[in-house]
Amino acid sequence: MECNDQLEYIVTITMYENKYFWASRNNVELTRRLSGAYTYFFAVNGAGYIKVLSTNLRETLDPYLDETEKTYDYIEHMSHGLKTISYYGKEIN
Repeated sequence: MECNDQLEYIVTITMYENKYFWASRNNVELTRRLSGAYTYFFAVNGAGYIKVLSTNLRETLDPYLDETEKTYDYIEHMSHGLKTISYYGKEIN
């Protein structure tokens, strides 16, 4: 996959008037929840969710992280009919 193709699939979450939106998925509204080292963004329409590992806790948790958690910063789960699609990704600053 070329770099431009990878950029097409990057999860983008925006905040507008204290609400979160899944900008990379047709601006579906999201609700935000914190749970331990993770932040979850759930689509209010049931379309899926994004789970983000806190960058602030990554160093502290490093001895307990598995290879996937050490490699990626988030996972995006999308519902498509009775199937799910998952993407792993890294935060881009």
